Amino acid sequence: MSKLKAALAVLIISLLVCLPAIAQDSSDAAQDTESESAGSSNWEFSVGPSYIWLVTQSADITVRGDDVDGDVSYKNVFDNTNLGVVFHLEAVRKQSWGLFAGFSYVELNPHDIDLEQITAEAAAMYRLIEGDLIIDGFGGLRYNQMDVELEDHRSGKDQDQTKDWVDPFFGLKWKWKFAEKWGTNLRADAGGFSIGSKKTFNFVGMLDFKPWQHVEFFGGYRGLFQHYSTGRDGHKFKYSGWMHGPMLGLNITW
Repeated sequence: MSKLKAALAVLIISLLVCLPAIAQDSSDAAQDTESESAGSSNWEFSVGPSYIWLVTQSADITVRGDDVDGDVSYKNVFDNTNLGVVFHLEAVRKQSWGLFAGFSYVELNPHDIDLEQITAEAAAMYRLIEGDLIIDGFGGLRYNQMDVELEDHRSGKDQDQTKDWVDPFFGLKWKWKFAEKWGTNLRADAGGFSIGSKKTFNFVGMLDFKPWQHVEFFGGYRGLFQHYSTGRDGHKFKYSGWMHGPMLGLNITW
């Protein structure tokens, strides 16, 4: 729980640091337009989407050979600590190429299980279509660390296992501005390929509202599937299932 509080604090501080961009947005708009028309730079940066993720889970989990039910339903989500905090930095698109990186921390407490997952990803992307409709293709690596602690009522001792692995992934990002201040964002990627996990899928859908030139708010839904298994007998660890749920956040661009 302390790690989750720390992650939330970092997210809040990061957004507060970005608030001057909101205050200066109107005064900078004319200068930004002038500099863009002069063609002085093709570089773009964004801090976000950074968001809070209300996570439910449908998963089969094995800890040191013991199979447990890792399901968390919506009716239980407020009875436990089931939250995720996600930071995303999208940077440096010059002409058609770019990079992005992300970090997330998720904490779940279904039944007699404490689950913590840290993920960090980095990818290169290529802009396929530019305009009101933007499509990017991308590929990269995602580091995963999962710690699962199981309360064992039979022995009175907790079972704990921590595993980490790296997955390659490939996907597409789709952004459509359908009104002056409104747009949609979609992301889908797949990976694993038995290099780290056997397979993983990640889907994100967002509705954006952009009241200022450099600031947008969004709400949406994310689903992350992972199937990872390693070890045998009393050392076996497995996680196979979905983390999914609504999210709400902020994006700062310049």
